[in-house]
Amino acid sequence: VPEYTWTVWVKPKTQFVRGYLLRKRPIVSGYGSDLSCWGIYLDKDSGPEVRFAGHEFFALVPPGETITEKEITVGLNRSAPVPLEEMFLLTITITPTEVTFYRNLDMLGSSPLPLAITDCFNNDEGVLMGSPGLEMASLRFYPYTLTRTGIEEIYVSGGLLSDLSRGTAPPEREQSETAALFNF
Repeated sequence: VPEYTWTVWVKPKTQFVRGYLLRKRPIVSGYGSDLSCWGIYLDKDSGPEVRFAGHEFFALVPPGETITEKEITVGLNRSAPVPLEEMFLLTITITPTEVTFYRNLDMLGSSPLPLAITDCFNNDEGVLMGSPGLEMASLRFYPYTLTRTGIEEIYVSGGLLSDLSRGTAPPEREQSETAALFNF
């Protein structure tokens, strides 16, 4: 998907400092497990970031050598401190050339993408959600960039009016046969 949007309601607690809201890691444990194929990161002082390409760098490192650049971080060009103990809507739109960050209805800013965000294979280990001191609700992926009107509809009504009027919801995710075995 060349353009897409993530929305999530977030409430950082007083003890929150920084952490991922959502992260797909290239490897589950050991060296490289702290990297992100792609992820949404939040820092209480600097604001939201998109971190990605951990698999691009990790795969190129010869055994026994260390890497200086582990992944790419795209954030705001200015500080956007996160309000603690307050629920807000975080929206991140991603195009092939830039990332735009919104808090509630306010556009915090846009930053260029140095390269396209790609996915990685992580052996069906899934995606990690949340960090200590962070409450999240209504995380949703849209396979297109939301307009300001769409963001306002989610902020005011809890969803896009087109979804509400049709009585639709996000499509159900199909499970792999392996994952379905663990449904009890």
